[in-house]
Amino acid sequence: MKYKLFLNLEVDGREAEVLEENDENKKTEEDFEGGFALVAALAKWVKAITQYSTSAQFLEDTKHSEIMFREDFDGKLVLLKRERVQRSISAFRLQLLEQDLVDADKRVRWAERRIDGGEKHLLVANLLNIVTPSGHSILSWACACGNTEIVDYLIDHGAYPGFGDDYNHLCAKTIQVSGLLS
Repeated sequence: MKYKLFLNLEVDGREAEVLEENDENKKTEEDFEGGFALVAALAKWVKAITQYSTSAQFLEDTKHSEIMFREDFDGKLVLLKRERVQRSISAFRLQLLEQDLVDADKRVRWAERRIDGGEKHLLVANLLNIVTPSGHSILSWACACGNTEIVDYLIDHGAYPGFGDDYNHLCAKTIQVSGLLS
């Protein structure tokens, strides 16, 4: 069959070309009228199949794109969850460090109070350990007077009892004798 039967049929977006036929093979459209309807239907079927194939390929590409987007989304979702866990861990560690900082600040203040108390205690101890030109200290005078409560108090507050009992006894006797003489 020649293309003369398909005068107005579009194929691939353009009209079919009409070929000239020999006189002996010329036939009119009326001769092929029944065949033309069949060929037209066949052409429409081919066009529909082509469009279906194009649509199916587009749908397949869309499905593939959707699968790729879902995989990308799932991967990013896992990364987001991992980052959230890391952020939670970091926040917890930060809270621990802040608590450690507060505890360290409390320990520093406690140590400063102890140092201040120790310095005061040291000043009192230095005062208590002053020795007179005659070789006596406040502790030796308290021993000489025989008041054990004062001796214990002075020792508790830093008085140096480094002198032996004999020395303290000798100091006490000297003080008593000097007290009787005056």
